[in-house]
Amino acid sequence: MNRTAAEAKLQSVRETCSKPDWDGEGADPVKEKTFEIAQQFLDWLPDDLPFPQVAPVDIDAMDFHWPQYHLLVTTVTVYDTTIDYYGEHHGVTIKPKTKPIYFDAIPPEIITFLREAIFIYPEDIP
Repeated sequence: MNRTAAEAKLQSVRETCSKPDWDGEGADPVKEKTFEIAQQFLDWLPDDLPFPQVAPVDIDAMDFHWPQYHLLVTTVTVYDTTIDYYGEHHGVTIKPKTKPIYFDAIPPEIITFLREAIFIYPEDIP
């Protein structure tokens, strides 16, 4: 996925998930602040990393996924006040970590985490 496709998906999710019961199971609307943080995350993502898949979470959050072969999934979950980041490889979860949102760029430790996790199997990157 490229930057334009990721941003278009986020906009589509914004339109769908800003309404009550957007998931058909009673989910509250995703807050505008959550979408703003998610857009900032995409804006700040370095061009040398592949762009993630975007999906809403019914707990007022946005997930960014970097699925790969070998059962590896790297995820960043953006809330309106924090970012969680974690991965899973062959059913083993890489310990989740949380950062408060009070920054003007993606914290370096999250970028390092993404680079290490995403490029474990570089042949899987299209």
